[in-house]
Amino acid sequence: MISRWLAVVVVVIACAACGSVAQPGNGPSDGGNDAASGPAVAYHGAMAQTTPVTFGTLLCTYTITFTQLTVDLAIRPSGEVTSGQVQNRNIEAVLSPCTNAPSGPSTAVYTLQSARTDLGGMELTFQGAANNTPKTTLTLNLAATGATYSAALNVHRTDLAPPFDWLVMATVPLTRQ
Repeated sequence: MISRWLAVVVVVIACAACGSVAQPGNGPSDGGNDAASGPAVAYHGAMAQTTPVTFGTLLCTYTITFTQLTVDLAIRPSGEVTSGQVQNRNIEAVLSPCTNAPSGPSTAVYTLQSARTDLGGMELTFQGAANNTPKTTLTLNLAATGATYSAALNVHRTDLAPPFDWLVMATVPLTRQ
């Protein structure tokens, strides 16, 4: 009877331990070095200016353009993204006379918040800095293109309701640094 009880205790302990085994790429970052997938490699991309996006109404129309857009990611050979930052300069302009002036130029900075595998690549979600103005969300679809990557960004303004919100989409090629 004691040996049967001991066997049950051993099985329970073994099962409990199974759930706590760390898997490569699932644990906290160790500075970019994981023996199973190799060290992270820096990738960088830049775009001088995006295509202006129009928003507003017929009586009050604005544009938003990003300048100095940069994307920096650290990617392991396995494809795991270990860190990332996106930065851009927001430039609004008025196309028709409006009561409210456009927002002044501002710099927005975003850091990698999460990454998940998506069909054909990875979907990355970024957290905007607390002082970013205007408030936005940023997602990035990352796809491998041979030895480089393509970063398709979607930045959506969230502090104003339609039609004064906007969505800027841009694709930035990333090269190994």
